[in-house]
Amino acid sequence: MALRGFRIRRKQQYFNTSSIALVHGGQEYFDRVVSLIDTAQKEIHLQTYIFESDIAGQLIINALLKAAKRGVKIYMLLDYFGSLNLGQTTTQKLIAAGVQLKFFGKWNWKSIWFLGRRLHHKIFVVDKLVGLIGGVNISDDYRGTDEKDAWLDYAVEFDGPACIDLATICHGRFMKKRLSKNPIQLRKIKNTVGKVGLLENDWLKGRRAINRAYLRMIKSAQEEIILLSGYFLPNRKFRKALQKAYKRGVQIKIITSGQSDVPFIRYATAYFYDWLLKYGIQFYEWEETILHGKVALFDQKIAQIGSYNINDLSAYGSIEMNVEVCSDQFAQELSTELEHIMAQSKLIKLTRDSSVRRRLLNWFSYLMFKMIFFWIVHLPNLLFKKAEEPEEE
Repeated sequence: MALRGFRIRRKQQYFNTSSIALVHGGQEYFDRVVSLIDTAQKEIHLQTYIFESDIAGQLIINALLKAAKRGVKIYMLLDYFGSLNLGQTTTQKLIAAGVQLKFFGKWNWKSIWFLGRRLHHKIFVVDKLVGLIGGVNISDDYRGTDEKDAWLDYAVEFDGPACIDLATICHGRFMKKRLSKNPIQLRKIKNTVGKVGLLENDWLKGRRAINRAYLRMIKSAQEEIILLSGYFLPNRKFRKALQKAYKRGVQIKIITSGQSDVPFIRYATAYFYDWLLKYGIQFYEWEETILHGKVALFDQKIAQIGSYNINDLSAYGSIEMNVEVCSDQFAQELSTELEHIMAQSKLIKLTRDSSVRRRLLNWFSYLMFKMIFFWIVHLPNLLFKKAEEPEEE
């Protein structure tokens, strides 16, 4: 694998893997999850932001109930806010079947300052043998129905020692304490196809690996950067890094959503169009469905996929996880996929002819999100630099 030019942090662990697969959101993802649950023999960790008891949710729930009946230990950690629609009846059914289920971030007076700190990562690991990390939640929006297509999203499936590390992280998060990582037994892997590294973001615990990795890769890129992000609101440091990359001659392409489930965020993103186009950045809007994925590809060599959005909520608020993939074969597959997405997207051109009304709407939307991020992310960070995580019920 040709990784010349890229700086890899010494503290970041990378593990050999014999299998790396790009998993598309929609039916493909849910079929894969059910298949993995059906093959589980000992242990399943499932941690996600949204888990609803709709058709997609029931598909996963039924598979989990069968696994629990076989004696598989199942640990589920769901975000309290994101999974409000799971319902008490479904929750009790899972617990009665032996599933160990907890909710992260229940609202109370102790957690009022931590509303922006959500369990936003999407992790699935089976028997410490196979891991699945991406941006896909458990809901009909992400699987699709007869009436509507699934949102555009991605995940990465991998095997090898990284899965042991991932299970340790999940267990520590579930038990609300950081477990000490014992030296990982590095199994001999035949037919190694690349390396994977697990990157965490959790500001309150001092973990900013994803932020640092993005900036490091942007600074190291020599030829091309492709970013796919459904909620693209880059801060000043990120924009400055892109600007310097452009001045080095790096070609930069950004794909975001032409429609969104979050009101006004598309207008807030449009606020950056003039700046982006000024520096020669190619900007695409995917209009066929809602774009929810979080993907980055640098020089067709190193890729990142996970739950991390390019905005301050992911950078300084939510708990996120990405997987960094170092594999020529995977990078080529991902490059082909992203080129396909761009070919079907709308290329944004200079917006200087936009109406004053549209410009004001873009500015107001950007200002609104900036204020929201200040109140739920930056202000708590300033007030509680040495604070500990609020107790969970």
